[in-house]
Amino acid sequence: MGPAMTTKNRSVYKPFLAVGSHQGRVQIFNLYYHTPQRTFSVLNCPVTGIQWTSMYSMLVYGHTEPALTGQVRNEISYLDLTSGESVTLRKGHLSEADSPIESIKVSSLKQYFLVVFRDKPLEYWDLFTLTPLRILSAPNPITTAVEWAPANITGKIRAQHTQKTPGKGETYQQEVYLMSDIDGILYQIVAEGTTLREASRFSPETAMGMVTSISWKGDLIVIGDSDGNLSLWDTKTKKYKMLQSARGGIKQLRIGPGKGNFKIFILSHNWIEVKDMANNSELCGQLKQPFDTCEWVNPDKLCLLNLSEGWLRISDLAFLQENDVIKKEQLSTPIFCPHLMQQSKPAFLLRTLLQHHPWLERYDASSFEDVSIPSISVRREVSNSLMLIPDLYISMLNNAQFGVAERCCIASVLYGDSNEHLFWSLALYYLREFSRVRKGNLSKLDEVEPEARLKQLRSDLFVPERDAQQKITSSRECLFSPDHRSDSTEENLSSGFPGSIPM
Repeated sequence: MGPAMTTKNRSVYKPFLAVGSHQGRVQIFNLYYHTPQRTFSVLNCPVTGIQWTSMYSMLVYGHTEPALTGQVRNEISYLDLTSGESVTLRKGHLSEADSPIESIKVSSLKQYFLVVFRDKPLEYWDLFTLTPLRILSAPNPITTAVEWAPANITGKIRAQHTQKTPGKGETYQQEVYLMSDIDGILYQIVAEGTTLREASRFSPETAMGMVTSISWKGDLIVIGDSDGNLSLWDTKTKKYKMLQSARGGIKQLRIGPGKGNFKIFILSHNWIEVKDMANNSELCGQLKQPFDTCEWVNPDKLCLLNLSEGWLRISDLAFLQENDVIKKEQLSTPIFCPHLMQQSKPAFLLRTLLQHHPWLERYDASSFEDVSIPSISVRREVSNSLMLIPDLYISMLNNAQFGVAERCCIASVLYGDSNEHLFWSLALYYLREFSRVRKGNLSKLDEVEPEARLKQLRSDLFVPERDAQQKITSSRECLFSPDHRSDSTEENLSSGFPGSIPM
């Protein structure tokens, strides 16, 4: 999830959600409109994590499948959403076998970021220049969890400690981060320019396991370990408290955004809980279901991601109201909607069949018996979807005057593809224009005024007059008519259901 809304960014705030894929792509969703905004191809390997650096930029990282030795090939890229530019980092290590990247943490003041590896010490980078400031060697501890101090803690010391950037005249401000090693020892590190200095060290409690996650907000530090224990530290009153749970090892925890909000989600292997730390750790909600990761959308909403099933949900803190996967819903009446097909291959195959039949002397939209489809399930799904197309559209496809171009335009209407529809509508306009020139209806295009030319084309199917407009309206009603074999309802059309006609 992108940066939280504050008083400073309220005028330009956008509720963006970034989702990575196994193909190395990053898709940006606008949660206000519930629609995808843009898709970027960033990495040459699966995306394992995304870290926002500003409202319109982020760090994307991932790695290839591990070899027998556990080594992988890591990739990190800086993505600018406004221009689409992607800058690859660690170029000298792209072809080297390395320890997998576990996470990337950006500092509160957006000056530095830390690259955390699984089996070697972390790397300390400059976010302004995207260059490494310190690459720690083997004697340094291996990091299991790390968290930067919030801006209000950093602001107390940043006015007193500054360091000039060599050769650029800019200023580095001092920041603090908390990290733990495999033995559970906590280190408080002060970062300033190229310098990393250990300020303090804390020994673990006897009942505490290996630290897996740290969250820091205001004066409260929450630490989760592999045994399912929560350690609460109040940096102002110097009080320490431990909570035990029977949910197993903690994978992730994070305190919610918003001033005075100390609700925290605790993600285990098969459970997720939300507690209010400001109200004696009161339980706000819990759900027994495996999730891969979780993120705050706003102080009242959570985003839950399940990679094995390929979906994400937006839920309230009590897990009583959430969006669901549309493919799991059973529609009361079947409708033609290629977006609801179980796989993408049948949808693309059906679209190809609707557009062109080069093996037949005469096009027939309802015939595909001569097509070689080895998969029985794909053939069955294509056949079932073809039966749901209204007869009026089948007739329009079979009697297309302008052949492939007109059928591509009709198929784009059935698939709800507005870009394809605009393209083929424009192509059909000029095809008809030049067709009339060849037949002698117009001797030269330049001799006819644009207004007169447009008047001659107004009775066309795709630049409709009254009769043609009624024909298109009746075809739209036929697609969702209860008398048709699809037996759909008008509610699906009015609600913008996937596959509705973009006219």
